[in-house]
Amino acid sequence: MSTTLASRVAALDALFSALDVVEGVRGRKQPVRRAAGIHFGLHRRLELAWLRDHILDLPRADLWQTLARAALRDDLHKAHRALTAAVLEASSTSIDGDAAIDAWVQTSPVKVERYLGMLTDIRGAHGNDLTTLPVAVRELANLIPSSSN
Repeated sequence: MSTTLASRVAALDALFSALDVVEGVRGRKQPVRRAAGIHFGLHRRLELAWLRDHILDLPRADLWQTLARAALRDDLHKAHRALTAAVLEASSTSIDGDAAIDAWVQTSPVKVERYLGMLTDIRGAHGNDLTTLPVAVRELANLIPSSSN
């Protein structure tokens, strides 16, 4: 594989996320660069790569498993977009993305800690399947402020 092709393949995840970032700033007076910083900052802070990877590892032995996995993946992306929009909405453009995320976390620290604790519990139980991962995605969606739903 050529270096150029390898670089392009490695960038596909980020390019896919770019669609969510652009969608998040549409209709808002927010710089795309700031929105991207918040989007990827939430990705790190909320351990979304771990969650996404385990969703992608779910079995697809039949149509129903494939559809369930796809729906869960879509729910994860939808929640991530909504959380990015909520942080953008709640913060001033004068503060950087990490500070905006910190301020947002402080509005619901118990919910965020409960979500992160639940991810830790799921990791420890080694039960990453269609019974545990939807609960994790639901807890993530519970972080979205009700005014953003």
